[in-house]
Amino acid sequence: MPLVTTGELFKAAEKGGYALPAFNANCLEMIPPLVEAAEAEGAALILQIGRRFLQYLSPVFVARSACYLAETAKVPVAVHLDHGAGIEQVRQCLEAGFTSIMYDGSSLSFEENITRTKEVALLCSSRSIPVEGETGKVPVSESGGYGNLDWDLTEVGEAVEYAERTGVDSLAVAVGNLHRMNRKEAKIDFDRIKRIHRELKIPLVIHGSSGISPEDLKQAIACGIRKVNIATEFNLAFLKGYKDCMDAGKDEWFPMEPLKWGMEKVRDLARERIGVLGANDRYR
Repeated sequence: MPLVTTGELFKAAEKGGYALPAFNANCLEMIPPLVEAAEAEGAALILQIGRRFLQYLSPVFVARSACYLAETAKVPVAVHLDHGAGIEQVRQCLEAGFTSIMYDGSSLSFEENITRTKEVALLCSSRSIPVEGETGKVPVSESGGYGNLDWDLTEVGEAVEYAERTGVDSLAVAVGNLHRMNRKEAKIDFDRIKRIHRELKIPLVIHGSSGISPEDLKQAIACGIRKVNIATEFNLAFLKGYKDCMDAGKDEWFPMEPLKWGMEKVRDLARERIGVLGANDRYR
C-alpha cells in the first residue's frame, strides 16, 4: 500500500469507532517490528518519529527507512513527526518525506501557542500534510508515576478556540494522561473527553498512553479518542529484549542478535496494543 497521510485514516477511525495506533520508533531497529505488527493485525499505523530521536539522526536519514517500509507495507502507514520542536524542524521533516506533523506548543502561552501552531499549519497545508496540535499540557513524569506535576488540563472552550484559530486537523488533549509513565496508574477524566469531543469538529488524540490501563484506553476511545500515542512501553520492551539476550549470553559479540530480541518484544507488544485499540482487521 502507498505511504499515506493521516487524513483518510482518521475518517475511517471515526466511522468505525476505534483509535489509530500511533507508535513511536525511537531507534531505526524499532521501525520494522512496528510495521510488521500492523501488517499481521490488518491495521493502519501511524509510525511516529519524535524530536528526541531526531537529535541523533537527521530527518532525511530516518525518513528513508521509515518511508521505504511504509511504501512497501501491506497496510496504510503514515510517517509522523511527534512533538515537533519548531518551524525549521517541521520544514526539514516535510522535505524529508514525513506525511503527518505534530507541533507541540503546549509549553507556551495560549496566544503564542496559537500563533506558532498556525504558522506550522499554513506551511503544512500548502503541501496537503495534516497537522496535530496540542492545547493544555501533558506533564512529564520524572518518577514514572504521579507526583508534584504542573497540571494544565484541556478546557473545552480553549480547545474549540485553538482549533478554529490554528486550523489544525487533530488535537492532542490533556485529560489526566502523563508522558513517560511506566506504571498503569493514569487517572483519566472521561467526562472531559466527552465534552471536548462533543464540541470539537476534529479528531482527538491522547498522548502518554503507556500509563493508561487497557480498560481505560477502551473507555477513552468510546468517549471520542481517535489516536493513541504509545512510546515509553515500546522503549521498555525493546530494552528488555536486548538485556534478556545479553544476560543469556547469546552471541553478544554480534550486535544484531540482542537487537533482534528487542525487535521481537516490540512486535509482540504492538500486536497486543493494536487489539486493545480496536484497530485490528480493518485493512485485510
